[in-house]
Amino acid sequence: MRLQKFVGEENAPIEVRNCEGQVNIDNDDKGYGLTVDESRYLRVTGAGDPDVPYGFKVRASRTGPDYSAFGVAVGGLSSDVEIDHMEVYEAGFAGVVMKTESRCDGSANLGNFVMYNSRLHHMYIHDVKGEGIYFGSTGYGGRNPRATARK
Repeated sequence: MRLQKFVGEENAPIEVRNCEGQVNIDNDDKGYGLTVDESRYLRVTGAGDPDVPYGFKVRASRTGPDYSAFGVAVGGLSSDVEIDHMEVYEAGFAGVVMKTESRCDGSANLGNFVMYNSRLHHMYIHDVKGEGIYFGSTGYGGRNPRATARK
């Protein structure tokens, strides 16, 4: 499931939620189960049915050889995103990733982009092959594409 360019307002975020039961997302051939890109003031919540504690159940089991999957991935210059009431399991790498990778144009570098007010809560993350939660980028200063190409 891909959510792209969902832009609400600070005092009126867009809300995507389950209703009348649980939403099951199961992906074994892509790099994600649920992804959010280029979005701001967005809440993705599994609290839509009071009888279901985790209204989204997300699995993304792909592993190598070129990359392993994230259960839930929030990136692509997204900010002010809230993710809650989800079960994420059997991810090929991380259960939840909230970060924007640096880009050759510098738009995601420190000083050009900051992810604000993004939150995770009421999450059940288990049986992942890497990290449970990967929050924030390690490449915020940018990368030299020429140096990378020489490797």
